[in-house]
Amino acid sequence: DAAVEQASALSDAEACRNIASALSTRSEHDAAARFARLSTVLAPNNGTGWFQLGSALAKVERYQEALDALTEAVALDPRNQTRRATLGQIYAHTGRLDEARQVFRGILQHDPVNPLAWSSLAHLASQTQNTRDPDAIARKISEELAGDRALAAAPATPVSAPARGTSRLRLAHRLLALLPPG
Repeated sequence: DAAVEQASALSDAEACRNIASALSTRSEHDAAARFARLSTVLAPNNGTGWFQLGSALAKVERYQEALDALTEAVALDPRNQTRRATLGQIYAHTGRLDEARQVFRGILQHDPVNPLAWSSLAHLASQTQNTRDPDAIARKISEELAGDRALAAAPATPVSAPARGTSRLRLAHRLLALLPPG
């Protein structure tokens, strides 16, 4: 009986997430948040429900609740860069720039050429007293990433695979030098 109840709760949680998604698509974010919250009650270990909840709450400007939900989503799946990036964006939006910077730099530890993390760091750099020209930073990042995409598109061979990894590390170090410390 317990297994049947658990399966039923998971199915109900998935239904709530589907409804939340549909409501969010229709810009009914308050209602979407209610269904997403219900999905987290029914399946508290499912990061997707927590992510949906955080996203919906952010859209209705309930930022602290959104941060709490997104923090839970990241804790459940720390390798999900989309969830981490959304958390960083909410930190940045609420003026918690050091925390945002830490999140985006953490993303770069797992994915050194993540364009969202780099563009977010460039944007944060433009908001601090260590300002450099944000347009120049963004252009340089775009140029560097375009060069890296060309390398990534090359067919993988036993010789090119290590070169690709080395190139990405060099790229990450060059881009990191563009940003002010902090």
